[in-house]
Amino acid sequence: MTSKNLFFKAMKEDMRHKLWMAALSVLGNFLALPVGYMVWRSEVLKNCGDVERILTQGGNYLQHILEDIIGFCAGYVIAGGGLVAIVLAVITGLGGFRYVFHRNMADTYHSLPIRRNMLYAVGYINGILIWIIPFIINLLVMFFMAWRLLGQLGGGGRIWELAAEMFLDILVLLVIYLLVYHVVLLSVMLSGNVLNTMFSILLLGFGAIGLYGLFIAYFDAYLGTYSSQAVDISLAAYISPLSAVPYLLVMKFDGVRGWYLWRGILFCVVQVILFGVASRRLYRRRASEVAEQGIWNKRTASVFRILTGTAAGMAGWAFFVLLLSDSRAAGWGIFGAVLGAAGVFGVLDIMFEMDFKAFFAHKKQMAGTVGAALLICFAFLGDWFGYDTYLPASDKIAAISVYDACFSNRFYFGSYPMEEMHYQDQESLYAFLTRMTEHERVDDRNGEHERVAVKVTLNSGRSYDRNYWIWEEDQELVWPIFTSGEYMEYAYLIDEERISNQNEFRLNLGTGWHLLQDEQTVAAIVRAYNRDVLENPDAVLLRQGRLEAVAELAVSYEEKGDRRGQDITMEIFDFMVHTREVLREAGFRSLELADLEVEAIVLPFDHGGNLTAEERVALARDVYGIPEPSGGKGSGQDMPKDSGDVGNTRDRLTDQNTQKENEEGENAEELPGTVQPGAVLDTKADDGKHALYITDPAEMEEVFRLLHFEMPMSPRGIWGNEYARVVLIKSDGYRQEWFIPMGTLPEKYIVRFGE
Repeated sequence: MTSKNLFFKAMKEDMRHKLWMAALSVLGNFLALPVGYMVWRSEVLKNCGDVERILTQGGNYLQHILEDIIGFCAGYVIAGGGLVAIVLAVITGLGGFRYVFHRNMADTYHSLPIRRNMLYAVGYINGILIWIIPFIINLLVMFFMAWRLLGQLGGGGRIWELAAEMFLDILVLLVIYLLVYHVVLLSVMLSGNVLNTMFSILLLGFGAIGLYGLFIAYFDAYLGTYSSQAVDISLAAYISPLSAVPYLLVMKFDGVRGWYLWRGILFCVVQVILFGVASRRLYRRRASEVAEQGIWNKRTASVFRILTGTAAGMAGWAFFVLLLSDSRAAGWGIFGAVLGAAGVFGVLDIMFEMDFKAFFAHKKQMAGTVGAALLICFAFLGDWFGYDTYLPASDKIAAISVYDACFSNRFYFGSYPMEEMHYQDQESLYAFLTRMTEHERVDDRNGEHERVAVKVTLNSGRSYDRNYWIWEEDQELVWPIFTSGEYMEYAYLIDEERISNQNEFRLNLGTGWHLLQDEQTVAAIVRAYNRDVLENPDAVLLRQGRLEAVAELAVSYEEKGDRRGQDITMEIFDFMVHTREVLREAGFRSLELADLEVEAIVLPFDHGGNLTAEERVALARDVYGIPEPSGGKGSGQDMPKDSGDVGNTRDRLTDQNTQKENEEGENAEELPGTVQPGAVLDTKADDGKHALYITDPAEMEEVFRLLHFEMPMSPRGIWGNEYARVVLIKSDGYRQEWFIPMGTLPEKYIVRFGE
């Protein structure tokens, strides 16, 4: 009994010295919760009218208001209450045991007739009560005010929904408060002054996630096949307590439920226990004499110095290498690594020992830290562990998935398609994997190439992701993979079940966007599109034919306990007979030249100067991808799209066109010159540039049949078309930019550039 009375007497006395913390907690929670709710309620009633007016609206409007009440309370408690909890956790953690930083105060406290365990428990429990009691009281006030408003609006039956949300908020904020509180407490117990405590808070709170991020940056910089899309930060965020705090807050605020939220809470609880046990044990072992010193625990100080020094060496290497044009140069990288590792190690020794002479106090550890930093940097530079060229035996592979973003019609906001792909032809896929790793053994290659993502699952259950380079000469090997049913299913086909969750479906046939809200029509278009994709996979991947229409579908779905989104762009070409038929039945027809009232089609030259006829023709071939006809015959339609001797010039002009597109949007630049009906003219503009005007109706119709009203999605595929800019001048003077595939313009128009 005496011991119990002594404990409560000590708590009362300790709280008397911490009344300012309690007052701050009351004020902070009051402003964040009840006052915040009242401000929001006042704004809602101002915009929506009083309660009686809201009730007269009824129906969906009333339900929307009820949802807003519950949603605001759940989100605002996490946001406003979470900020107060984090700030108070730092204050109470630092202030609750501030006496350990002063030798006289530490001697006084430790000489009291009370056991060390009880003394720690008094300060520890008061640090929690200072936050949680004002928080619960103010939360209940806010809860009853929200309950009253729900009752006035006839939503009293949803009180249990509101109570459940707030109970979950209490649990999440309690875990967050305890996590930050214990990180600060452990830092206090390790240190003899505030400077070392603040460093310990940063290192304990963010050190692991910082080191993880540094290694990720090295993987991305030095390993050519590293796939950043495969990195799952949902678990990495929890390896450091102070990175777990905002991540857990955001998850709860975004409405994440189920296992992914409870998993985060569990990770944080485990860290709370570990940090709590460590801080209590260190306090029991802590002597009064360590006050006003640095990090008094020698083993901990060594770990802090070595890890921080190694990370600083890697950062120093990266800093100096980034200043160079050659990222693989090692000379300045070595200088940066030595400077960073040794410098930071020595500075930490000074700070931990609180002595300027301690820079070289641990020479062997410093040398080992510098060596470790250099070893890691050179390992990444030379890929000593064979990351890029790793190739398991074929009998150890259970599955291989391949995905190329250039050969796809969708953008992912959540899962990656390789997680769902299940390829059957393992022999072809292993041959592909072998070729990809062979590419990585060659340092320098010239030619067209692009990234392809690969996921390999081993029989052991382990999997790894890589981004390999594919080259033009790999087409024969990879094309059967890209055109396979497994690939088309996840890269192009649209799951009809997701249409019911569509956010928007809109269609553009060249005259603007039409919003389609009829689910049956949308489903019919999707089914026809899927059929065309399966019947013509080669044409779909290469985007052959003329672009007739573009449809955009936005859908949402559940993933990892949260709502995710996916945007799908359906390019509809003239070979897609089933889709075009459905569009006609729905009242949509292909755009004709007559619909646009075009007066002239302009072929921009985008090159000026005094050129001879031969030079103009040669450059026109370059711009529109038309090589010299064999034997003086033939047309660009019968020829390859590229020619090696004009490639560099065309690339330069294509870059110019791309820049113009970004600046101008849909409208082409002004092309001065006189348009004479029934003629094709070579017009020299005032700025010295050339343009070819086509005004003959038959010839305009001929060229129009080659044009796309929109640049097809991702035209950069190494086996896909490139496009040149064409301008349509309408009768009202409006200029609209269209696109023509390189290599399709008839030869006769190229010749006219020389006339």
